[in-house]
Amino acid sequence: MDEVIRKIAALGLPGVILLIVMATTGLTGGAAIVSALALLGGPAGMLGGIGVLGLTVAIADYLTKLGIELMLIRTYEIRSEKESVENLCQEIDKLPHVSNELKEKVKRTIDKKIVFVLAGRTGVGKSSTVNKLLGREVAKVGKFEATTMSVEPYEHKINGIKITIVDTPGLCDDLEETGNDQQYLDLMKSKVNQMVSMWFVSRLDETRVSSDEKRGIKLLSKAFGCDSFKNMV
Repeated sequence: MDEVIRKIAALGLPGVILLIVMATTGLTGGAAIVSALALLGGPAGMLGGIGVLGLTVAIADYLTKLGIELMLIRTYEIRSEKESVENLCQEIDKLPHVSNELKEKVKRTIDKKIVFVLAGRTGVGKSSTVNKLLGREVAKVGKFEATTMSVEPYEHKINGIKITIVDTPGLCDDLEETGNDQQYLDLMKSKVNQMVSMWFVSRLDETRVSSDEKRGIKLLSKAFGCDSFKNMV
């Protein structure tokens, strides 16, 4: 499969358009190339030649076996090895005859990002943990009072993989009836669109789980669902 898709990827946008045309119209050979050129609004260029005519046969075969979604995702994965992900995402947004749902799926695949969310009660050292993880002072810390009052993402990159560590306001910082916790949770949910893992931060010198932490865990479970705890550290 990869040999065919690498040939499509090597053609760049014209190859992608050819793939989409063949998937949506069922055309092959010269008819598919003519239709692709019409969508591109330009001369034959990279879509000219007998080589591409032969490629359409292979594309048709793999479309039947794999479908447009898998082929489109793999094509952009290969292109992202050498091309700017930002430019590719802009290109994907403009693709014709592709659903917004599929566009978002392709963009998520090539824009590889690992998102960790730090949560916990007030004053346990979430911001200090961010600084330790990144190896530099990026998050404001305070010894005697809460310093993080908003959702703060910190970007990092390890071996080419983008990592986002999200610092969040401390839970259980006031009486339950004041509504601060719900305000913080609503803010977290609005800002965190994707999450690989949630890290619940607690003090190492405490010998037992406090009532505030138990309350915080219940609040997080209610807000993000119990499944979020399957990936909690």
